[in-house]
Amino acid sequence: MAKILVVDDDPQVTETIEDRLTFEEHAVTVANSGMAGWEHLQKDQYDLVVLDWDMPDITGIDILRKFRASGGTTPVIMLTGHSSIDDKEHGLDSGADDYLTKPFSMKELSARIRANLRFITRVAAPPPALGQGNEEVLKRGDLVGTRLAANYEFLDVIGEGATSIVFKARHPRLNKIVAVKVLSPSASEIAYARFEREAQIVSQINHYNVITVFDYGVTERNRPYMVMEYLEGESLHKKIGQEGPLPLIASSAIMIQICRGLQEAHEKGIIHRDLKPENIVLQGRSDRADWVKVVDFGIANLLGADQPRLTDSGSVVGTL
Repeated sequence: MAKILVVDDDPQVTETIEDRLTFEEHAVTVANSGMAGWEHLQKDQYDLVVLDWDMPDITGIDILRKFRASGGTTPVIMLTGHSSIDDKEHGLDSGADDYLTKPFSMKELSARIRANLRFITRVAAPPPALGQGNEEVLKRGDLVGTRLAANYEFLDVIGEGATSIVFKARHPRLNKIVAVKVLSPSASEIAYARFEREAQIVSQINHYNVITVFDYGVTERNRPYMVMEYLEGESLHKKIGQEGPLPLIASSAIMIQICRGLQEAHEKGIIHRDLKPENIVLQGRSDRADWVKVVDFGIANLLGADQPRLTDSGSVVGTL
């Protein structure tokens, strides 16, 4: 039995496919719009996807590209009325594993599904994790057997909150220490969307006073992650707690750097919305002390962007 997602805006097509695959003892989820299909792909893990091309809200091609770009590896069969060789080439190049044109034979679709599922069982075992003795660290983020664990050596857990966990990791080829932030499995849909938006927003900011995001993706278990620069230092909140009110010269130097980082963000239409001493990290560098990094853009707002609202009108986000 396989877990299969069927995405098609024609209810007759989805009903026919669902009846046949359920009879064959597969667990079938139906999405009657492209957006609903994309939401299912973000929230759950499937063994195979049957995907239509032409849907009014988002096309199957766009879903494919986003899914593959986010690290999705699930086999996808395109089931569409586009029948030209050029269309087939376009669909396969966009990330489809198989292609079947309408009108179609349910018997042929069933056979293609079996063939793709057989291929999955022949795929080599998950790549081994890098490093020795880090199994317990990997279990904390449900990363055992993932390609992310094979690409980075996970060393330790350096932070954990209600919606995410942050690891200290090493890039083996560059011998570079990075921070990997992974969303918790219990996180809500809003948290999932905020996590994805944070990666998109911070990757647009290229400034030495703002944390850098190197990579973003989704693990084989549908866990979004961000690979960021690893910051060694303390928060401004901790520094004030230990030392009390800072001298004017030190405060001015810190504030100027914060403003420079925010100016870069504001020029790109990005509003942080949770600026506080806890989200300012101070690093000691050879050329100067208290080098500022602005972090945690998880509830930032991108002005002028055509994105769904994640905050209800009249509600409060951030820190009171």
